Amino acid sequence: MADAPDETCMAPGTCGMEACDLRRVDIDSSSVESLIEARQPFIITGAAKETVASLETFLSQYGEVEIIPKVSLETSVDGRINQDNPERPRPSVMIATHFHHVAEQVDSVEDVLYGQALTNEEISERITNINDALKKEEKDTMPIKPAHVNDITKLGEQLLSAKIPSSLSEMNTSVAFIAHSAGQGLPFQSEGGSWHASLLGEQTWYFYPPSGIPKTVAAYHTLAKSVTTQYFETVAKAERPLICTQRAGEIVVVPKFWNYARTADGPYVSIGKQAHHVQIMPNMPELGEVLDVHLASDYGSVPQLHVDKALTMIKTDPKGCVESMMKAVDLNQFNLALTWQVARMLSRLGAKGDALKLASKAIDILTKASGAKLLDEHTPKEDENDYPPFGPVSNQFAKIHWTKFGQMLLYDLQMPLEAIVCFQMRLQLTPNDAPTALLRARALTMMGALDLAKDSLSDFLDTNPDSEEARKMMEELDSDQARNLAEQMKAMRGQGNEDSKSEELALETLRRILKKS
Repeated sequence: MADAPDETCMAPGTCGMEACDLRRVDIDSSSVESLIEARQPFIITGAAKETVASLETFLSQYGEVEIIPKVSLETSVDGRINQDNPERPRPSVMIATHFHHVAEQVDSVEDVLYGQALTNEEISERITNINDALKKEEKDTMPIKPAHVNDITKLGEQLLSAKIPSSLSEMNTSVAFIAHSAGQGLPFQSEGGSWHASLLGEQTWYFYPPSGIPKTVAAYHTLAKSVTTQYFETVAKAERPLICTQRAGEIVVVPKFWNYARTADGPYVSIGKQAHHVQIMPNMPELGEVLDVHLASDYGSVPQLHVDKALTMIKTDPKGCVESMMKAVDLNQFNLALTWQVARMLSRLGAKGDALKLASKAIDILTKASGAKLLDEHTPKEDENDYPPFGPVSNQFAKIHWTKFGQMLLYDLQMPLEAIVCFQMRLQLTPNDAPTALLRARALTMMGALDLAKDSLSDFLDTNPDSEEARKMMEELDSDQARNLAEQMKAMRGQGNEDSKSEELALETLRRILKKS
């Protein structure tokens, strides 16, 4: 059989669409394997046996598929920093359940569902691990029984061509991406290679090589919910990515370590597979050698490889471990999720000074990107040369970061005043967020400011009278135990003359911060 003709889109209007910088080849073409080996992104056409008519149709037929959601902020990290404890697997959700929550406008649910799609075998293994953990802890909980679902393997068999090359189909993790409307997408991320087959709708993709994302672009999209082609028209030509729109039934192939972002042009569903940055090996020295080869090659600018290298040195070379982690963040300083995870690891290694430096830098970026002012006249004037222009801030992303960094400051670094600032910034975005209001009260108590803690919680209850969590905590703050804790914290802070002045200044600062909500 003769090869199907290759189709290359390089100018506006070709292929019945806008400009496309990727090569398109039919799945029957002999060029497919050579393009995979060339390590350039490209598109395979004719990859789906059939597509779905609408998102509603997809949910009705395949809504029972289970996904482990990846918060889109964390997709630049492939999970090994935060790797699942087999006894405490990250929760999965059925696709239909997720979009029911979206329809109900549940605030904590991302509009986009993206993550690892599970097979029935993986679901059964996860449930077995959970049940074993419950038995060990002697929890009085009913065992969880495996569900029989239309899993990701069956979905792929039903809808995708059997001709997908083995070098793609044998990647180790199944993934799915579902968006219900235009403009929803993911920021730049990378992994050890992936492919994504569109079963519904079109999506625009943006690609940068492993050498990295230009600083201006990285800053602009540090907190943007999705990228846009219109933005890249304003970027210098030398800094523009490859751009192409994927059509229904096509596969986008992403080579190893390429950075990519994606934005749905309407309701959209894709399934596919991805590989880890490096193959996880039980022998850490052997893994370290593999990473050294990567880092000495053209992949030295891939932040995750430096994190992986750090993980191989945690026990043998703590100093080298810290240096590798700091290098990872230096390469991608605007990836606040990576910064958060690295800062937490540094704190746990005892490098709390380095952890604080990273947290302070991230909060500075977050503050400037949000256009926020923390303390009026005491706020230092911004140096316009510090950062490139930041892009439009997604409230969803900003509020996640404020709470995460606040928790790290409170519990990992024992810095309640700085944590309160973060919680207050979150509550400016979402005043009715009960977990953050409770964290703020907890931090105030740790400051010894019990009265302020009670006042802040009382104000929250005035506008959220049905919050059972807040009511329980108010009862806790009224207890002798809470009063004793507050007095102990005051004593630990010191009560000498100079310390009394510092204490009063801290309390005045807290009052001013709390007025910002």
